[in-house]
Amino acid sequence: MTMHPIYAKVAGPLRASPTTPIVILEAGLGDMSYSWTVVFREIAKFARVFSYDRDGYGRSRGGSHPSHLHQPSR
Repeated sequence: MTMHPIYAKVAGPLRASPTTPIVILEAGLGDMSYSWTVVFREIAKFARVFSYDRDGYGRSRGGSHPSHLHQPSR
């Protein structure tokens, strides 16, 4: 398996404790993290928020194999 970087962005206040939730935004159906820009900014005002571009989408480089919704994470 070849490893390659993905684009990820995190913002918002640091977590007060390990039980404080983190909001994870995942773009769907071939979209990219940019589609969450407005929502990301609003959530970051009160909670830790994480957004990323999946393998081969947006600012993440693609791997040597196509990725799809039903492919398990490794």
